[in-house]
Amino acid sequence: MALYTAFENPYRTDDRALIMLADRFNWWAFLVPPFWALGRKLWRVLVGMFLFALVLAIGQGFVDLPVGGLYLVASLWLGFEACRFRARDLERRGWQKTAELVASDLTEAEEIYLTEAGV
Repeated sequence: MALYTAFENPYRTDDRALIMLADRFNWWAFLVPPFWALGRKLWRVLVGMFLFALVLAIGQGFVDLPVGGLYLVASLWLGFEACRFRARDLERRGWQKTAELVASDLTEAEEIYLTEAGV
């Protein structure tokens, strides 16, 4: 079971006006963070990742840093926080958080949400 957050776009009325985000570990954000951020158009996350990598690269020249381990820890953190980054980005773009519900998968979450909404 996972916690799903429903976001609605008040400016759209088609079937793309609803996004359900699962609050769980995101494997794509962990395995390929730059491509995940680029695919989701999370520009702030992408810039932050590049700045972090730049600081690690520069710091490696001055201090013997475990760069691979630090990058792995940062990727692990991003995998856990991916849902929150997406939620903040949606809210910044005008989407409204309308509900939080518990479901076993995305289809069940959508069914519960639409049943409660009376659609």
